[in-house]
Amino acid sequence: MGGSFFTFYFLSFQFLNKFLYFFSCAVLGLAFATFNVGYSGYLTEFSTRQTLERNQALNWGISCLSVFCSGVLYMVLTTASAQTGIEIVSKYREYSDGEVRIFFLAMAILGGISMVLFAFLPDRRVEGCIAETTERTATLKEQISKMVRVLVDRRILILTPFYLYIGLFFSFWISIVPTTLQFTKALAEHKFLPAYFGMSFSVGSTAMSLLTMSVSSRVKNFSFKPLAIINFIVHTLIYILVVCLIPKWSTVMPNDEPSLLIPPSAFGKPFLTALSEIHIFVEQKKVKRRRSVFPALQNIRVSNYCFSIPPVLLLGFLFGLADAANNTCRTVISSFLIPSSRQQTFGASRFYHALAASILFFASPSLNVYTYVAVLSTVLILATITYLYTCAHVSREERKQPSFIVTAFTDLPVKSPGTTRRSLCSATTIHLLLGELEKVEAPVQSTRTSTLSRTKCNKRRRRVDCIKNER
Repeated sequence: MGGSFFTFYFLSFQFLNKFLYFFSCAVLGLAFATFNVGYSGYLTEFSTRQTLERNQALNWGISCLSVFCSGVLYMVLTTASAQTGIEIVSKYREYSDGEVRIFFLAMAILGGISMVLFAFLPDRRVEGCIAETTERTATLKEQISKMVRVLVDRRILILTPFYLYIGLFFSFWISIVPTTLQFTKALAEHKFLPAYFGMSFSVGSTAMSLLTMSVSSRVKNFSFKPLAIINFIVHTLIYILVVCLIPKWSTVMPNDEPSLLIPPSAFGKPFLTALSEIHIFVEQKKVKRRRSVFPALQNIRVSNYCFSIPPVLLLGFLFGLADAANNTCRTVISSFLIPSSRQQTFGASRFYHALAASILFFASPSLNVYTYVAVLSTVLILATITYLYTCAHVSREERKQPSFIVTAFTDLPVKSPGTTRRSLCSATTIHLLLGELEKVEAPVQSTRTSTLSRTKCNKRRRRVDCIKNER
């Protein structure tokens, strides 16, 4: 359903009309909501407690490669427009109707392919997946009632600043910052700068995904406190760089104002001498070079826009790191916060995400860079505090009542009609947590009962060990 909504939105740009556009935006909201809830729910069906962080990081890293592909498509369309002789009247990048239609047609084709892939995804759950504890609702009325209860649940309300911050940050990196790149004169002179920003974002997302995949298998609950601290540091670096690099009112209007501390060309000055010497050497030797092989040496200019790329690449890379960490933290904590209502928790997270994004867009015409950074930094501190508190609460609940009981008892042969497959011993419960069998001690009322219970548990434990070794 989410893929079909996305495809409809992309196809609507083949018929440019303001009424159709606003209706398509509403469909896009449905697309984001249904796709993300369905994606998160499906993720829990083939992920266990041990593999959720790894699977989420892997899926998000692959999905963010689409931003890299979009950057490549942008460069192809821009190059093709320049070769056709289309004159760009404005000093800022403008898009013809043909470019808009081609770009969104490519997105619609990808949307159609994605729907086919979604249709053929296996619907069989992985044994021991964390979705086994999710309670199913029979009717739509029960679903809506359960969704309302989750929205006002105390645990969700405590984590609301975290969900709101992700929505604010999403709007900031996907809309506000690219706008400043186009509205800052020293940066707008480079026509491929938005593509470079998107590509570096993909590299950052992939790097954070690889880090999470490699460390989560060694560090227990890596997506809780460790990743939250890393995420806080990365966001702090982003806001420092944004304040130092981007002029104050580049969020609202084109301008040529200086930035607070770092001019856009400052990062590239060390490369000036090297590039100039290469250019002189090529000219002196009269090397015959093709334009496609040495594009950077054809028309070297000692100007600011040649050297504005490195800070933008660094900024895009940091945004990629932060976005991947945000989504990994959100998926993991939402999966464990209310185990019986995971789908509703995912929906609540997207609700507060969209609410924050909408508020920011409505207020954006009156906000400058410094206001954005002040608001986002304040919410970041609240989000980090509430997230760490919630992680500590979830860890305590897991220690008290392990949610992931060994399901191997369902595969054990039944010796007598009176024996149940899921019967657990009264004194000791064996559960599987992070791949290791642990024993939870319980009070024993009498020595005889304790001895019999231990004997039964030892037998069951040997059976579980045998099944685990066979698998």
